[in-house]
Formats: sequence, structure tokens, C-alpha cells
Amino acid sequence: MSLYQPGATQVVVTTADTLRATTREKVRRVVFAFYCNLLKKSPPAIAESYGIQMVTYKVLSVLNVLVKQNFQDEDLQKDVEFLQEYLTDSVNDMRYGRECNCLIMTNMYPLICQSIFPYDMS
Repeated sequence: MSLYQPGATQVVVTTADTLRATTREKVRRVVFAFYCNLLKKSPPAIAESYGIQMVTYKVLSVLNVLVKQNFQDEDLQKDVEFLQEYLTDSVNDMRYGRECNCLIMTNMYPLICQSIFPYDMS
């Protein structure tokens, strides 16, 4: 199974657990480079799915702590900044989607109560 196909989700879970458990910079460098390649080279829909999984498994919280550190490795610094920006955008997209769904349901409520279901629902 290719990593760029839906269904390869266990990879994000395993690497997120490894990332949270380690303090070694080399391991973090490899995981962050892997995440960047995964997000940049995957088709947009799959990359979005991976971004949501990374947010779910608290990769963004690790990034928020690490972004304050000054890394000697410039590639690691770039990867951390890219991932933080990408995952922050993913969180904002999820919030926007949730707000749109709530707005749609709120606007549909009078229709459901009046036209589709003529029975008293109170």
C-alpha cells in the first residue's frame, strides 16, 4: 500500500506517538521531514486527511512547543515552521467547516419543523 493512498493512516499514528515520546533531535528531524514529504507529495484530499490526523494526534501541540526553540539545523527549523503553518490552517479549516455545518442546520430547522414534518415536535 502506498502512503499516498487513503487507508495508510496507521503511519501518522505511529510517528505521532514516536514524536511525543522522544527528546532526540535526530528522531524529530526524521519525523518532521517525513510529515513534510507526506503533505507536499500527496494529492490534496489525502494531504488534508493526513493534516487532520496530525492535529488529532497532537502533533500541532508538539510543534507549538518546539517552534520556540532555536534549532541548529536549518532544515529542521523550516520543517517545523511549514508543519505549524499547515496544521494551523487545517485547524482553521475544520473550525470553518463546523461553523458552516451549524449554520446550515440552524437555517434548516424551521424548514424541518414546518414543511417536511408537519407534526408537532415540541
